Amino acid sequence: MPGPRDLVVHSDYARSALSEIDVLLLEQASGHPPSIEPWLQSSGCFLATGSTLTAADALLDTKRFELIVLALELAARDLLGFVRERAAAQRDQAIVVVSSQLNDADTVVELQRLEVVLLPRPYTISALRCVLSLALRNARLSDTARDSVAPAACPILVDSARGLLTIDRREIRLTPRLFKLFSYLMANSGQPIPAMDIAKHVLDRCDYSAAEAVRGAIRELRRALRDTAVAVETSRGYGYLIGNAFSRNTHVRR
Repeated sequence: MPGPRDLVVHSDYARSALSEIDVLLLEQASGHPPSIEPWLQSSGCFLATGSTLTAADALLDTKRFELIVLALELAARDLLGFVRERAAAQRDQAIVVVSSQLNDADTVVELQRLEVVLLPRPYTISALRCVLSLALRNARLSDTARDSVAPAACPILVDSARGLLTIDRREIRLTPRLFKLFSYLMANSGQPIPAMDIAKHVLDRCDYSAAEAVRGAIRELRRALRDTAVAVETSRGYGYLIGNAFSRNTHVRR
């Protein structure tokens, strides 16, 4: 199972997705480590911060934010009330909820219905990068694209702490190696990753048979995901990536 050492990310894709956009971070000053604020400060975004919902309301009255990262531990009623209010006020606003209390099924289902991206604590920076980019991608869909997303499309929840992948509220059993491979591909979503990069960062191999080992791991991952909407594609001459089926269905409404 992935340990506390963070996965190495192949590129700055998720970080560049935040460049020059307005982001509101709601995080308690003495909150759970690691703090999100230092990473966001280095991401190139225009960052505003607050530590309470009252502070959030004051900031939201004066500025339009493209992304809200809600990292406060709130009661389900307060959390859902805030998210519903934001969903009604600004449809194209991405919301990410980071919490150690995502264990109530009804709350999770309602947040997913509201197109909120969820990140359980504890998490890795790779997972944070991934969910922020997914949330922004979803929020930037046109109304036509939103309406074309099938209602049955499946929510994906990656729990880095427990090495658990859930798709459409169904737990997908992955070995620690396959979970690490899936997390690495997700963290670099949208671009092909060369086999040798996967060998180095996921399999810890750089020998002459590493490419074949990667092909074997990709085959195993495809078998594990074959009954889901998630696709691992091969980009000939470039590498492997989470492909179009994933992109269409990762708008956490799925």
